[in-house]
Amino acid sequence: MSVAAFTPLTKTDIATILQVTPRTIENFVNQGILPPPRAIGGRVFWHPDIFYTWLDSTLRDTTSHQSTPDDPDSPRPTLSATLDAPSKGAKKSAVERSQARQRNKLMF
Repeated sequence: MSVAAFTPLTKTDIATILQVTPRTIENFVNQGILPPPRAIGGRVFWHPDIFYTWLDSTLRDTTSHQSTPDDPDSPRPTLSATLDAPSKGAKKSAVERSQARQRNKLMF
């Protein structure tokens, strides 16, 4: 029996795929948007099947879900729901402008 080989994905790999910074990937994991990685020898990795299944599901999702940390049964927030969050002030911050640019990149 042979096992198909795969290359685990690093934070940098995922940041490149999503066209964001590695710090944004950390934020997405902390916010529950991305599935958590697994630590191996002090480094973190995602199994490609898990990541690409999440990406496929996220890109196909037409609804926006917001979860609360107190309710583990509520759905995790989607990437689009996080990027589409309404701004608090009339002027957009640099972060909001950056998120809008990234949302546009992901949509097209």
